[in-house]
Amino acid sequence: MNESRQIIVRSFSAELTAEDDVIRGCCVPYGEVATVDDGDGPYKEMFARGAFRRVTKAPHKVYLDFEHHEGILDVVGHGITLTERDSGLHGAFRRIGAPGQQAQELIDAGVLTGMSVRALVLGPGRRENGVVVRTACHLDRVALCRDPAYAGAVLEALRAAPMSTQPPELAALWPERDADLDDRLRALGIGAVVQSGD
Repeated sequence: MNESRQIIVRSFSAELTAEDDVIRGCCVPYGEVATVDDGDGPYKEMFARGAFRRVTKAPHKVYLDFEHHEGILDVVGHGITLTERDSGLHGAFRRIGAPGQQAQELIDAGVLTGMSVRALVLGPGRRENGVVVRTACHLDRVALCRDPAYAGAVLEALRAAPMSTQPPELAALWPERDADLDDRLRALGIGAVVQSGD
């Protein structure tokens, strides 16, 4: 298993706030151990403070989107600040246009309850008591998401995929189709989310 230069996607429960055209939340919690499976079998993983220190110098390069969709209308904001704290990587994103307004309404309604990051792992990190500790990652995108599988922990990963494409394995990250949620999204003008295979 090559643990360096891989693309990973991780989803976390987050206390999101949206006010004054700014969406805030903890993008990645630090020091929390979660069990993940990239297809090679489950293992334990944790992010260490400092893992995303490079991106804190250029938060404006990080988009905030809806569930890692990559269309221009799925971009709901862009980074203003990314700050590393003991608790994790915290982000503030400027809400933009109609997609940003819709995202704020979904946050206020309690529909969007988590954040997901897509990152390139830089180097093997280290191992502590059977846990893979991520120490250096390049943050590609942050997404707002619905109902992360683990409270404050990791959902799933992708390996060795080009950053500019959305590989078929991404379909595993989608939650089960929810007709009631699709109706609520349509009422907000977003429309039903098209999932792989639909």
